[in-house]
Amino acid sequence: MASGWTTARDALEVGGYRGVLAVRRSAGEAVAVDDGALEAAQRAMAQAGIWQELSGAAGVAGLRSLAASGRASDSPVVCIATSSGFKSLDGAAAAVAELAPDWRAVHAALVARGLA
Repeated sequence: MASGWTTARDALEVGGYRGVLAVRRSAGEAVAVDDGALEAAQRAMAQAGIWQELSGAAGVAGLRSLAASGRASDSPVVCIATSSGFKSLDGAAAAVAELAPDWRAVHAALVARGLA
C-alpha cells in the first residue's frame, strides 16, 4: 500500500460534487466495492488485455457486484476506464502469464486467445 493508505480503495477517493450530480442526473446508482473486488476486476481486465490501475477497474468491479446481486441492467452498460496499469504494475502484471521474449511465443499466445 502507498504511504498513508490503509486499503486499495483509499487511492480511489474522489472529492467534489460532480459524481453525485452525475448519478442523480442519470438516475444511476453508486456501488461500493471492497479491495478484493477491485483487485479481481483488475486481474480480469489484465487477462483480457486491458491494463488498468485499480481506479480504472472500479467500474467493472461495480458492474460485477451488481450482476452478482441480480441488479445489473438489461440495457447496455459502459464502464469507463481512463487510466493505465503504469500506476500499479504489481496488480496487472501478476495477472498475465510471462512470455519468452521472442516472436514465436508471442504469436502462440495470441493464437491461443483467438487474437491472431
